[in-house]
Amino acid sequence: MNQHCTQCNQPCKPRHDRPGKFFTLCVEHYAEYQRQKNRESYARHKDERVKRAWDWRRDNPETYTASYQRYEKKPEVRERKRAYMILYNSPHRAFIKDACERCGYKTKDPKNKRDLDGHHKDEDHSNNDPANIETLCPPCHRLLE
Repeated sequence: MNQHCTQCNQPCKPRHDRPGKFFTLCVEHYAEYQRQKNRESYARHKDERVKRAWDWRRDNPETYTASYQRYEKKPEVRERKRAYMILYNSPHRAFIKDACERCGYKTKDPKNKRDLDGHHKDEDHSNNDPANIETLCPPCHRLLE
């Protein structure tokens, strides 16, 4: 009877349901094994979950619409979606400062900074390193192009 993990040779816990027997994996490896099994099960049943959700939405349009509208009206949801879309659509916007680095123009909207542009110094738009982003007002940005 092996009392050690089959993967790392650590001692295993005794089984509570079978006296005198031990688990074949240590606590850490057993936890990882369970996580993997849960991921597999979740993926295996995804189509069923999606179909049930769509069927419910089709069968309960008023309830679905009302609950979705309540969800959308929550301020924290609106703020989270707004922040996500700003970063998702243009991740470099997270590094824009409050003023143009060339002429010193200060933004009128410090929260969103919509009236300022982020210029990629090396012209590589996939390089969103903060050192590569220069904050410019639209007139200064047009002068560079």
